[in-house]
Amino acid sequence: MRTYYKIAILAAAIGFGGINPQQVGAATVNSNPQLTRENPLALNYPAPLSQKIAQEISSGLHTQNMEAAIHFQQGVTLYNRREFGKAAKAFQTALRYDPQISAAHYLLANTFAEQNLLDAAAGEYQIAIGMNATIPEAYYNYGLTLYRQGKLDLAIAQFQRALNLNPNLEVANYNIALALDSMGRSQEALPQYQQAVRVNPNNAAAQYNLGLAWTKQQQAEPAIAAFREAIRINPNLAEAHYNLGVLLASQNQLQEAETALGNAVALAPNEPKVQYNLGLVFAQRGNFGAAANRFRKTIELSPTNLSAYQQLGSALTSNGEYEESAKAWTEAVRLEAKNPLNHYNLAKAYQKANKLPEAIAAYKETVLLNPNFAEAFYNLGVALQQNGEKQDAIAFMLEARKLFEQQGNIEKIVEIEKALQNVTLPKAPI
Repeated sequence: MRTYYKIAILAAAIGFGGINPQQVGAATVNSNPQLTRENPLALNYPAPLSQKIAQEISSGLHTQNMEAAIHFQQGVTLYNRREFGKAAKAFQTALRYDPQISAAHYLLANTFAEQNLLDAAAGEYQIAIGMNATIPEAYYNYGLTLYRQGKLDLAIAQFQRALNLNPNLEVANYNIALALDSMGRSQEALPQYQQAVRVNPNNAAAQYNLGLAWTKQQQAEPAIAAFREAIRINPNLAEAHYNLGVLLASQNQLQEAETALGNAVALAPNEPKVQYNLGLVFAQRGNFGAAANRFRKTIELSPTNLSAYQQLGSALTSNGEYEESAKAWTEAVRLEAKNPLNHYNLAKAYQKANKLPEAIAAYKETVLLNPNFAEAFYNLGVALQQNGEKQDAIAFMLEARKLFEQQGNIEKIVEIEKALQNVTLPKAPI
């Protein structure tokens, strides 16, 4: 009579990490800055070995070999302790005694995946699935392994097989969406995120990425709703506060945007882009002092952030702090010396601070870099007039008039004509 040894499988979480598609870095800013949005962020989403699946495996798992049973149970114990190297050796020993234990192949694959031994993991998942094709988590984790190998289409196919066995495995929908996002197929990803949150409305990561997917489709209202849901579920999800604030600002809902970005700053104070975008909202709301403080913090965190210096200079000029503005624009010139707008805004700050020689020098550098910059020629003429250099002032104003004539800017032509008629009267820079 044969003796069969039934192996009791302990419920174990399969957690060898999530899918992490490439993220885009901090935003750039120009003279017409736009608040920026993040690309999808993949939070860790391992598939748990549910009690139901553990029971299904356990009920059909028998071996005639006592040594196989002992080593398998040792492997399960070590697996639950997250001692994956030792667990792998125990499962391998069990399989040497009895290679037909499908659960040993499955859990061995998990231990390999936890150690980032992806080729070995993929091979064991294939064996496990071939021996027992009824475990949705096996297909799911095989899909994760394929994803991490860069085989996205194959990964999606395995996630789909997992869903065929368990339609409520929302993490499979979630990772199908992430895979599609990684391939630039965001429109196809959207219904997968929707299904994930339909099955589990409290999946904060899926709600967050659903918000990003709606944003890519330029659907602000459902995107805002999804970000709010992500925050409801996980109030500490800084990315959700940040992207909610960015989206609200793009919809000109500035007060709510300020609140959302303020929350993001509280949760992630060392993220330059969060500080920077809060500064943009402050500036849009006319709170230039607060905006300047955010841009200074951005610079503290990212000392070579050209855009932060540019926005700091603009905020300080709007706040009447002209000498401090000139310092910020000087740094912008240092970082990007060939940009005529940096020199132009530096000149305006100097002119407003009544530092006319410095303003004249900066305007001259501007028109050297851009000989078609009509406003710079005009303001240079005004600065020269203010400095008592009337003949040079007239020459540059005439050049400005010619450029404005080429542009068909009648309003500026009339303004210059009035200035030329009475060149002794000072003109404020534009």
